[in-house]
Amino acid sequence: MRLFFAVLLPDDVLSTALKYQSALRRIKDDPGLRWCGSDQLHFTLRFMGEVNMQRATRAVETAGIVRERIAPFNLTLGGAGAFPNIDRPSVLWLGLKRGAEELGVLAQSLESTLAERGFRGENRAFQPHLSLARIKTWNAEKAAISILIHAPSDEIASMYVDRFALVKSELKPTGAIYTVVDQYILTGSAEQPAALIE
Repeated sequence: MRLFFAVLLPDDVLSTALKYQSALRRIKDDPGLRWCGSDQLHFTLRFMGEVNMQRATRAVETAGIVRERIAPFNLTLGGAGAFPNIDRPSVLWLGLKRGAEELGVLAQSLESTLAERGFRGENRAFQPHLSLARIKTWNAEKAAISILIHAPSDEIASMYVDRFALVKSELKPTGAIYTVVDQYILTGSAEQPAALIE
């Protein structure tokens, strides 16, 4: 099975993020822009790819450890960006105005605890984002650049993060189908920085 850890959006924040996505489409749309559906709007913390049952069990054990290390925190969404950069965008995303550091600590705690259980480390640094569209053609690149130049940069929504999820991804001809395997409530103490907890 294909598994990943993610922070899911509450319904009200998801609705606001979709309205922001629609606003970007009104700036400039193109057939080569493949816009992400509502089920794809989440903060991926760690993608693990195809795993067998033994490694899936280790992932669940990891979640149980990490949830006790991290205290709940707040995120504020706002501002568009692109990977790898604005000059040659391949993915349009919605970023964070506040809470990126706290989300990064959660992702890093998952990363280090998975590594202790035999998972290969990620090659790239964690950058929190919600993917809004994937860019498939040269014309879509030009459209995306125009969108980024004119995109609203205001804060659009805030959310309280008190849990993260283990999600299964099934690849279908029509796209991936996501199923939440389980959710893990954050029970760490805000007084003790998560990065210092052994």
